This record gives sequence, structure tokens and C-alpha cells, in this order.
Amino acid sequence: MKLIRYILRMIGFFSTLIIGTIIALLIGWIPVGSNGARLAQKIAAQMSKMALAILDVKITVDRPDLLRQHSGFIFSNHSSYMDIMVMMATEPVRFVAKSEVRRMLFIGRLAWTIGCIFVKREKKQSRQAARSTLGRLDSYKPAVVLFPEGTTAPIGQLLPYRKGAFEIAKEAGINYLPVSIVYSNLTLIDWRSVPFRQALWNIMSRNSTLHANLYVHDPVTPTPDDDAQALCDQTRQEMLHVLTTKGNYRPETSEDPAYALQSV
Repeated sequence: MKLIRYILRMIGFFSTLIIGTIIALLIGWIPVGSNGARLAQKIAAQMSKMALAILDVKITVDRPDLLRQHSGFIFSNHSSYMDIMVMMATEPVRFVAKSEVRRMLFIGRLAWTIGCIFVKREKKQSRQAARSTLGRLDSYKPAVVLFPEGTTAPIGQLLPYRKGAFEIAKEAGINYLPVSIVYSNLTLIDWRSVPFRQALWNIMSRNSTLHANLYVHDPVTPTPDDDAQALCDQTRQEMLHVLTTKGNYRPETSEDPAYALQSV
């Protein structure tokens, strides 16, 4: 039975990805609404909803109106590739993504179509160009999702936040909305400590529902007088509190290694 579920979900998931990407490439450039949003972003949101339905992932948002109305940056914890689909399924959004993503056959084309901003993290010039682009977008609706950790974290842990995104928000006066993602079963989204094929099997073959709960924090409007590092630290502490009290992240202790916060 597990094998049958695995095969059916694989077929459904990749069919949704391929067909949806083709549709987005063909008609996604059409602007919709008065804020310059593209049809591709709404198509991607529907694709994510369909994909998560196939994978039996249920999303709950505690304050959906705040998420729906937000214009600016969204800062989220990042424990799995599942985070991207979850964020896309809640509202049309775009992302700051590694340049390697752009080279992926379908995912890369879809990311380009919805207006993702690509950056080569190892190259200073690329990081500076991405910062410049983020600070002068024509519109911040759909919102831009950034993961301040900079990469996916080990399961149940919150890595130190890089302050670069907070510097951009402060300098350009861009609102940001912290969102904490809590999964009912962290093992199912773990791909770092197991081979990718095993991680794929775990999520595709299971017979239980995976719940993704989104806790939306209060929005922040930074000013030029604010300290970017203080904004970064405060946001991380608020999100860590939610992740440990309402989720299954482990509390930090004095024995944890001291990570240095770095700017992007």
C-alpha cells in the first residue's frame, strides 16, 4: 500500500509541477490587479495548494488577514523545502533564492516567472546587486519571502539570523512580517540527515496527515533610526519563543555553540 501511495503521489505531484509551470510560462506574464502582480504568482499559489493536497498536507494560519494584506518582506524560519510550498499556498508570494535554483528545469523556470530574486551567496557583487534590487522594487505586493537563517536548519533548531535583510528593510523603510512555521511531524520533512530518496519516500508514502501551522507575528515598520542588529535579534527571539512553546523546536541552552550573526 505504501508503494502505491508513493507512485500515485509522485505522478500527481510532478504532473502538477510540469503542467502548472508550462501554463505559467505561457500566460503568467499577464498582469492582474492594480499592484503589478502577475498571473504567474496566482498560478503558482494554486499549484502549491494542489501539490500539498496530493501530499495530504493541511495548512492552518492563525491570523490570515495579516498575511493576506501584507505588503513588504516576510521573514520565516527554514527547516525544509516544504516551507516554500507552504508559503506559496497561503498567498501569492515570491522569494529570494540561490542562483542554483534558476538552473533547475521546471522549478527554476517557475521561480523566474513569479519574479524571484536570485543571488550567488558566495559572490559579494551578486549579494550587493540583490540588496539593491530588494530595496527599490516597484511594489512589495506580492510580498517577498526571505529566510534570515540563510539556509535550511537542522530539524528542531533555529540558526542565527543574518542581519542583511533587516538592514535593507531599515534603509528602505520596508515593512516586514515574521511568520513561524510549525510542522506536526518534523521527521517527515527532514531531508538533511537522511538520503534524499529516503526523505522523498517518507513524505510520499505515509498514511497520516501532515499539519503545517503558521503563526503570524505583528508586522514591523522599521525606521532609519532603528538598529538593524537589534531588529534581527528581537525578531529571532520572538520567533524562537513561538517555535519552542507552540511547536517542537528545542529551547536553546548555554551549551549551544555561539553562532556569529552575519550580514548577507
